[in-house]
Amino acid sequence: MSLLSRIAEAYPDHAESGSLEGFETNRSSIKFYKRFELVIARNPVPGSSQERGYVDDGEEIIFLDGSVNAILRANQKDGLQLSQESVPAYLRFFFAHVGGAQLRVVESSDDATWAEEVMEDDTARETVELARSMIRPIQVSALPGRKYSAVLTGVFRNILVESTLEVQLQGEIIQKSQRLLLENLPVKFG
Repeated sequence: MSLLSRIAEAYPDHAESGSLEGFETNRSSIKFYKRFELVIARNPVPGSSQERGYVDDGEEIIFLDGSVNAILRANQKDGLQLSQESVPAYLRFFFAHVGGAQLRVVESSDDATWAEEVMEDDTARETVELARSMIRPIQVSALPGRKYSAVLTGVFRNILVESTLEVQLQGEIIQKSQRLLLENLPVKFG
């Protein structure tokens, strides 16, 4: 059975009225999972932004519907046990697929999608330079009780924030604090 057929079987509403017809799929490994792989189904029609994410272990396909529950379900089924080294990749994956990707993790200025006027506007260029000085890679440290503390920078709408998170061994995330770093970033949305 093809991958798109398996998706249609697991999620009939995704296949209604041919909504998966013509979609292309891309499969990639996820380094912190033992069994699951990431599957992105895209509509290749120029100008289409239709894209759906799934995780697949060959037996079950889980639609990444923007909810925490979809990822926690995959974590449980996979028997996820994060290591300190795997936490940054997990956080990038988590925030890319939860909440409509409202918080984009940025670890370098290349991770942000700057608006075109940055090159033409002195104020926007200065804001970008200031943001670049504040953006850092995810920092992870071990905490007692087999959990981790992670500090990351992210873009929420047009605001640069620093979030401190507690990450459990099985992937649950608790936000401990969030600090505003910079407002009115000249970034593109979507």
